[in-house]
Amino acid sequence: LGVIRSMKNTQSKAVARLKSRLENLPADRAASDSEIQKMMQIILNADQSIDQGTERLGGIIQNLKTFARLDEAETAVADIHESMDSVLALIKHDLLTNIEVVREYGDVPPFVCHARKLNQVFFNLLKNACQAIENSGRITITTKVEDNHVFVAIRDTGKGIKPEDLDAIFDPGFSKKGAVVRASMGLSISYQIIQEHNGRIEVASKPGEGSVFTVVIPTAI
Repeated sequence: LGVIRSMKNTQSKAVARLKSRLENLPADRAASDSEIQKMMQIILNADQSIDQGTERLGGIIQNLKTFARLDEAETAVADIHESMDSVLALIKHDLLTNIEVVREYGDVPPFVCHARKLNQVFFNLLKNACQAIENSGRITITTKVEDNHVFVAIRDTGKGIKPEDLDAIFDPGFSKKGAVVRASMGLSISYQIIQEHNGRIEVASKPGEGSVFTVVIPTAI
């Protein structure tokens, strides 16, 4: 975030100098030269746009830090809702066009887990859900704690999965988009990560109605 602050300071100084020079022009010239007035407005608009871009970049970097958690130990106490929100923020502009996201978060206290790896699972499952929705639709994320296990369900209103394909859904390289089979390791990697947590991933789907992937992991690993 130090880079963001440096960019912001440099931008502010540059804009301030330009504004000062324009404002200190002789009054008769400033009033008669419409091009100068237009330039002043362009600078003001650019200043506002840069502000918005800088704030957005700062938010992206913060979400990346939360997602990667490179400065944390392999296992640590983490807030699963914070993790989910950081993933949603990262994919918002690329994958969630015309897709409504509904959060139905339950009372899930922070618990010890491989936070960085769980973030990867959520990213893969959300990406899969987005790709299953062809035009517009909805993704519903539900969380709860039951019998010392955390449940995270990601439901989409996409095209669904055929019953004969469900058994192979977590196999390395299995992915279907329409009638085309594509190489994909996302679901397979997610399955392995959840196994490392002594948990499981359940999937239920109906063609034409959508799918729900449910991650179940113990609150202590």
